[in-house]
Formats: sequence, C-alpha cells, structure tokens
Amino acid sequence: MPEDAIRRAAEIITEVKLTPQDVEAYERCEIISDLMDDEMLRQVDDEELRKILQEMRRLHVEVRRMNYAAYIDVAKELFGKIPDKRYVLKYHELEGLCKKIGEQEIRRIKDANVRGTLVKVKHIHDDIANKKANVIRRIKLY
Repeated sequence: MPEDAIRRAAEIITEVKLTPQDVEAYERCEIISDLMDDEMLRQVDDEELRKILQEMRRLHVEVRRMNYAAYIDVAKELFGKIPDKRYVLKYHELEGLCKKIGEQEIRRIKDANVRGTLVKVKHIHDDIANKKANVIRRIKLY
C-alpha cells in the first residue's frame, strides 16, 4: 500500500513540477482558502480562482470533519477559561465599539479598569495572525 502512495505522490510531483522550494507557497494557498468564508468567496471576481477556492474549502471541511473532536476539545477548553461563555458575544460587541473610540478618548477615562481594558481590547488584533496560529497549534490534527 505505501508503494501505491509513493507512486501516486511521485506522479503528482512530476505533473505539477513541484520542488521542495514550492511547498510553502502551495501550503499558503491552502491556508488562505481555508480562512476565507462564503461571503469573501462571492467577492472574488476571477471565476476560475473562486471555483478553486470553493473546492479547497470543501476539501478542508472534509479534513476538519475527521478532527471534529480535537476542535471541540479546544473550544471547550478556551470557553472554559472565561466566567460565562455567553459573555463572548458581549466581548465581540465591545471590540466593535473600540473601533469607534480614539486613543485620546481612552486616555481621558478616569476608571483605571475601564481605561486599561479598552486599551487592551483596542490593540488585541495587533498580532492576530500569531493569536490564530497559537489556537490552531492547540488543535492536535492528524
């Protein structure tokens, strides 16, 4: 059986002229496909690209299904670290409000807790790629 997999892998590598240097570029294409939602896909004006992105999303849904338990475990763990899981909806609302509040307005707030919390929320997405990557790393895939 591994021989069949090796043979097919070699065929694909030859067909697409894949080299070790190309692997990262292909993986990044898979990652962006997985991150895009349906509304984003509707905005893609290149029909061929849109169809490929849709197919990649479909394939990743199948992969994700094999790992549902791992995603669920991490969701339970992360939501278990906040006082009430329903609060995450209010937190999301707060994030939106922070976009409307300037840094100077925040600095003038007298309540230290409110001020400090707003500063933190205002900048919470400064390194969002790393935060997302850290959550993904917690999901034990494969």
